[in-house]
Amino acid sequence: MSRPDADTGVGPDGPDRGGSPGAGATDHQMASSALEGWRRVHIATVFLNLWSFLAALAGALLINALTQVRAGTQFLTEHVGWIAVAVSIAAIPVVFAPVWAATLPWWKARSYRLQGGQVEIRRGIVSRQNRTARFDRIQAVDIVEPLIARIFGLASVRIETAGGGDSELAVSFLRRADAEALRDEILTETRGYGTAIAAACAHGAMEAASSDRGGDAACAVMGTPIPDAADSARDDRAQPARVLIPEIPIARSIVSSILHPAVIIAAVLAVGAAVFPVAATGILPAIVGVVPWLYAVVNRSWRYAASIEDGALSMGYGLAERRRQTVPLDRIHAVQIHQPILWRLTGWWSVRVDIAGYKEDPNGMSTVVLPVGSLVDALEVFAAIGPLDATEVAHLARPEGMSRPDFTSPQHALLASPIDLLRQGVTLVGDGHSVPYAIVTHSGRFARRVSAIDPAHIQELTVRRGPVQNALGIATVGFDLVPGPVHMAGEDLLPTEAGRLLAILRARRLPAFTPSPARGERD
Repeated sequence: MSRPDADTGVGPDGPDRGGSPGAGATDHQMASSALEGWRRVHIATVFLNLWSFLAALAGALLINALTQVRAGTQFLTEHVGWIAVAVSIAAIPVVFAPVWAATLPWWKARSYRLQGGQVEIRRGIVSRQNRTARFDRIQAVDIVEPLIARIFGLASVRIETAGGGDSELAVSFLRRADAEALRDEILTETRGYGTAIAAACAHGAMEAASSDRGGDAACAVMGTPIPDAADSARDDRAQPARVLIPEIPIARSIVSSILHPAVIIAAVLAVGAAVFPVAATGILPAIVGVVPWLYAVVNRSWRYAASIEDGALSMGYGLAERRRQTVPLDRIHAVQIHQPILWRLTGWWSVRVDIAGYKEDPNGMSTVVLPVGSLVDALEVFAAIGPLDATEVAHLARPEGMSRPDFTSPQHALLASPIDLLRQGVTLVGDGHSVPYAIVTHSGRFARRVSAIDPAHIQELTVRRGPVQNALGIATVGFDLVPGPVHMAGEDLLPTEAGRLLAILRARRLPAFTPSPARGERD
């Protein structure tokens, strides 16, 4: 997958190109700037970006001079009085006024616009930076509200594009209403672009579509299959907004986070440290290491809610940092229902996805579409965003176990899979006479998983045979997917069955491919 158009360099119009003109500008300059379509971010943006540094600096000074601060406070209260002390504390914001004023030149250099089939962001004074994201490359658009920004009613719009680890663009910060309007505007442009490309593909007019929109889009530039009549008949996603998951109760979020092996182990270690203080020095780092992970787990399910609107999945969640994430459904490749072993006590499940173009997220913030819910909730989400409808999910993809698998492991594979042997298999969903339109895999006896994918979204196929598998005469057919938490494979199959599965999947319909232009041709 090619990198996004995120280039850095000196802007062609020089350092005064961005934003609206100053007070001394002529009417002609003001009109010219307006025609360019550049928009300014909020005036507090640069100051808020410096806030973490300023807070850390103030904290360090306070900790290092705590004794002096106490002595000074005592002296002031005894000789001056509490009123003077209160006035001094209230005057602290005045100290930050010069800092804020110093950030104004950098604020004036920050601007963004939607023009020419792309989002363009620029910033910098000494070293100018321009980054662009074409609408055909945009994977998702999120609204993020860090804690300090929420206090001031501000938010950031983050644009995820197809590419590597540096594929995210951010418009920071805007008023919350402006951020929501910008997100809707970008999504509207993205949907309009996708509709035009799909129509061009269906009529064999890709060249015309590319020239009209100014891009090099292929029918499935993000891995979306070439549309046909069957796909159109099965696609019922473009519906009015409907609530998919109501807000998850906070108590459920907390309890589900606690019911995890890592938390249980940390609790046992904490008890051990209390009983055996001598061992506390070695145990404490392990306990402390669990805290950030536990916070991330709680954060991604805190007040979580999801809905589907205009062919996109909208999610809202977050404790300190509130995030509203919008992912077009056609960017979702693989879907998986998962149940950790301890959640079997409560009957809870989660749903995870692989999203084309999303970078790896160790905290799963971008790929968990149902942090915790009942089996009914999980099945509803699975059917809403996956390649199967509700009836097919009920008959072929129940997470409790396989009902009609087409490929399973033979009995003599027990040594290779002593626990999961009877729980792993592959089910092909189709009419039986052509390449299936969905693949379902089951795995896990204790931590149960069921996954589904459209075969067109499988990037590559790999046949693996380890030493034990060679000795037993079995093989695994691995499905290479876009980066994400979902992993699928036909585990421990007979060589003839592995070859048959491989032949079926090799006949799958692949997206059309149009090479991206060279870097020098992008601008």
